[in-house]
Amino acid sequence: MSKDMLKWTEYNTWNESDYTLVWSIKTHAFTEAVHCAGKNRFLNDHGQTLIESRGEIRIDPKRIQGVPPLLKNKVASVVEDFLSKKVEPNLLQMSEGVRQYLDQQTIKYKLA
Repeated sequence: MSKDMLKWTEYNTWNESDYTLVWSIKTHAFTEAVHCAGKNRFLNDHGQTLIESRGEIRIDPKRIQGVPPLLKNKVASVVEDFLSKKVEPNLLQMSEGVRQYLDQQTIKYKLA
């Protein structure tokens, strides 16, 4: 299985009213078999921002097309392992990006 088969597109919807981000990942391969989605909440924690991230990855081997039945469970395992290893660093990058943004906003606010 090539790494090109394990690429995905991420979709995000920001809700300003409750400071949440609903996200989903659509894989470019095995799209019908993969569900990966979640929600991030940005909470005020004594003047700090706490990011709560919840999500799930589900792979349905029965819905994997173009793979012999004997290999479907193995393919599902590989895809799940790959996605789970990639989602965590993405969440960490997102939290670092939020931290940098908030730091910049704090500096702008102090200068104004």
